[in-house]
Amino acid sequence: MPASSWCNRSTHPSGVRAFQAAQAVQLSRPLSQKTIKLPKRHVCKAWDSEEPRWQPLHDLQQDQQARVGEVVSDPSATLRRVLDVVKEGNLDGMLEFCPDEVIDRLLAWRKQTGSTEDVHFEDVLKANSENLLYLDTYALRNLIMSAPQNVQLLSAMHVTPEKYLQRCAIVSPAGEECVLMFNVTLQETSECQYGGSPLVTKKWMLHGVTGECTSEELPSHPSPSFPPEAIVEAQLAALRECRVASVFAHASPQNKAATGPVEQFAAMLAHNPAYSPLMGHLSAETIQRLQPTETTYMEVVRIMPSLLQGTPAAAANGAKGGTGSGSSTVGSNTATDTKYSHQQQQQRQQPTMLYMFILSRQSSCSAWANCWMTEAVRPL
Repeated sequence: MPASSWCNRSTHPSGVRAFQAAQAVQLSRPLSQKTIKLPKRHVCKAWDSEEPRWQPLHDLQQDQQARVGEVVSDPSATLRRVLDVVKEGNLDGMLEFCPDEVIDRLLAWRKQTGSTEDVHFEDVLKANSENLLYLDTYALRNLIMSAPQNVQLLSAMHVTPEKYLQRCAIVSPAGEECVLMFNVTLQETSECQYGGSPLVTKKWMLHGVTGECTSEELPSHPSPSFPPEAIVEAQLAALRECRVASVFAHASPQNKAATGPVEQFAAMLAHNPAYSPLMGHLSAETIQRLQPTETTYMEVVRIMPSLLQGTPAAAANGAKGGTGSGSSTVGSNTATDTKYSHQQQQQRQQPTMLYMFILSRQSSCSAWANCWMTEAVRPL
């Protein structure tokens, strides 16, 4: 494998085909049957918009009942039912918590296509182009594709009388740790009645689930507890500071075999025009995150290169474990303040570049069992 390609072509298709395949993927894997260990429910608090103080949830619910004239269920009870459905592996049971507009959009689309098949939750995910029910890659990986092994309820609050947020600490069966934020909203729904007009009621519906890493520090080494999103962020930070050894540490064994040793990897980053813009880049922006399977993660990143790209000396220093300060920082020791300021103005016109990071969770029988590691980085 030539050193000019930062990828492992033996296990992955081309970048464009992989990106297209991820967009069209069908989430067909059954949920694993894992037991969720829920702690005792703590008293939820809710923010009272009229006064700057925390208010017990039951008081706010009484206020809601007085306003709408009907019994409003506890949003935390809705969340518990969602977790029970996930635990049971009944993916279609999630349809109960989908907002009406999500189901209506799907039914309208099916009517246009002439489809008469039953509606499944997987169809909702694939047809949810406007993110009316938003599940990010954390939620897809740790709720839909695999049931969590442990769930701990954290803080909760009412943002408004119709919007409730609940944070949960999640541990997956593979050891990944994250915090999921459940967003449920109070919405009107229509229930059919025999021999009468539909009954309009208000129910708490799942509007979205997003996640974040539990650790405030970026990963310095592979570990099953780190999510793939954090691995990409750590590699981008290391590339920005020309710390090549830190980037190489998160490469998979197959990737290291194809691009290593680290000195050869550093030379590739310094001299290959396809990858040199990554060294010492000014900024990085995530464009899209994809979770095509339970063990494969993809992230498309937009890079703003620096006109003063990484020199061979900076790359060599990074290959030896440079910290990213001093001579290993791109351009910091090669230009005066006046010259650098002039080039900073020119950098506004510097074209951006897109890269796709492809990560996989390593096999449980490998030396890096259940660790998310980078298999390839490809320019798009």
